Amino acid sequence: QCAYEKIADNDIYRVTVILNVASTDELFAEIKPTGSEGEEAIPLGDGGWSRGDKKNWKITVMKDRTVIDLELIAPTAQEQSAQLLELARTIVGKV
Repeated sequence: QCAYEKIADNDIYRVTVILNVASTDELFAEIKPTGSEGEEAIPLGDGGWSRGDKKNWKITVMKDRTVIDLELIAPTAQEQSAQLLELARTIVGKV
């Protein structure tokens, strides 16, 4: 897990990246996420979803036995969702 944070004026900008890796298929079954109502499916890795609101946007992607969670907290997080998706695409390419 890593997080990058910047404070400008009275605004907080934070990007958090979490990778959960299961060593076996059985353990992956325990951490494997499923999309839910209100989440938009994204065609990345072995499947993923994006969700959130104006100031908090999240992306979850699966690749092999890895779950990648990204979160952007910023005043314009939803507007920057395409950039967060590109970050997810880069990470998936390296897993």
